[in-house]
Amino acid sequence: MIHRPQTAPAPPFAIGGLGGSGTRATAMLVRNCGCWLGEDLNDALDNLWFTLLFKRASVLTDTDARLEDLFTLFQARMQGESPRVDPAEMLASFASSERAGHTAEWLKERLQSLLAAPAGRPEGMRWGWKEPNTHIIIERLLRLAPGLKYVHVVRNPFYMASSKNRNQLINWGQVFLDRDLSGSLRDALAFWVAIHKRIEALDARYPGRILFFSHDRFMADPEPEAKRLLGFLELDPPANENRLFEDILFLPSPSPDTADAMSGADADDLAYCKAFAARFV
Repeated sequence: MIHRPQTAPAPPFAIGGLGGSGTRATAMLVRNCGCWLGEDLNDALDNLWFTLLFKRASVLTDTDARLEDLFTLFQARMQGESPRVDPAEMLASFASSERAGHTAEWLKERLQSLLAAPAGRPEGMRWGWKEPNTHIIIERLLRLAPGLKYVHVVRNPFYMASSKNRNQLINWGQVFLDRDLSGSLRDALAFWVAIHKRIEALDARYPGRILFFSHDRFMADPEPEAKRLLGFLELDPPANENRLFEDILFLPSPSPDTADAMSGADADDLAYCKAFAARFV
């Protein structure tokens, strides 16, 4: 891989995707290249400050000014800097009650972590975050942070539609499909299509700032897909290249369900999934 001399501090990056798409392995790959992903992480390497601030239904109605204040706070904490606003006052209601998937106590712990004076990333380290739900607000974040790059992790859409991981479908499905949901395979596939059509449209609008990263290809032949990711993010591999894939468990992707198994799915959705998989998966 090509070495790129570091000059000005590189901009941040984000990793997202639908639940179960393989974002954890992607995060491990960039971490092995020396990137800082935050100090309040779960086992899946989700940045829990991002979860606290942005994984909530009300984020969809936040004004641009409100979202900018929250993202500025997030950046400051990630970089170990003092925020320009009082975070305790701004976030007073963020842990007052439970929200989907998170208890009030859990949110309070995240808030305490965020409010504590953080060390921030070690000096000189590239920083970014991984949180699957990032894609929900990525359009607004791309506008707020002109240098931000986004990695959208993808897997075979028919496998994803049949996955038991339906959290995002439950949390966001009605918003993006604009109809009541039954939780069927048809709904899951339609949600997958809606999200990926949206990300493709953003990719066209923000050329060079979005990468579709195939978890299936990475599992089957890691070197080429890793090279694509590192090139996109302008990262160097670790000095000891044996560490590039350290701790990443390479398991064969499950045999994906095919379009034939998607009983009742919309014909246009099936056609889109086939075309998307041929290009990116």
